[in-house]
Amino acid sequence: MSHPELALLLCLTPLATFAADALVVLDQRESVSPETIALSLEVPPFSVEHQVRLALEARIDWPRLSGSNPWMIVTVNGNALSGEDLLNKTVECSLRNGMDLSWATGNRWRLLYSPDFEAAVADKQTPYGVAEADEPYRFVWDITRHVRPGGNELAITHLKVLEQPDTMVLRNVTVEVGSPIAVSYTHLTLPTIYSVSISVVAVSLNKKM
Repeated sequence: MSHPELALLLCLTPLATFAADALVVLDQRESVSPETIALSLEVPPFSVEHQVRLALEARIDWPRLSGSNPWMIVTVNGNALSGEDLLNKTVECSLRNGMDLSWATGNRWRLLYSPDFEAAVADKQTPYGVAEADEPYRFVWDITRHVRPGGNELAITHLKVLEQPDTMVLRNVTVEVGSPIAVSYTHLTLPTIYSVSISVVAVSLNKKM
């Protein structure tokens, strides 16, 4: 092997450890409240250096963008996911109208009333808009501590919040195993914004005899 080829191989090898292929659990489904959707969650083999992630997109089907409510509970093997499991955004967010919201209230997850999966970001005039970085329709959770390789159980509960039944739209429900991804926390101390990235690492301690 030539030196350039060897150098290229050495450069590419570390990147491979971060690759993760998402397995589709559910393409798309609608539910009418109240309903619990029970799904089989097949998790690929993983070890202590890996992270298992569950991702999905969800919204309450509505003629126009009109606010939000805590509509959804997600459980993995009977364990309800909470704010500490969220990976792709901070738990707290702000609407364009200045209102502060939390994506998680206990084990309930806030979903937007929305006609599609774009309006909250694409419509720059609506007071209910959310910054694109907040990924308002998408949730990614670290479920490593709740699962085992092989068969697992996933339940997505669509709560009845309004007097009349409503429709929840789910899509792109996936599970993946890969190297731990950084969790980004943003701390606001006006007038400066500090952004800190934290990576989760597993440490093994051996007691010396």
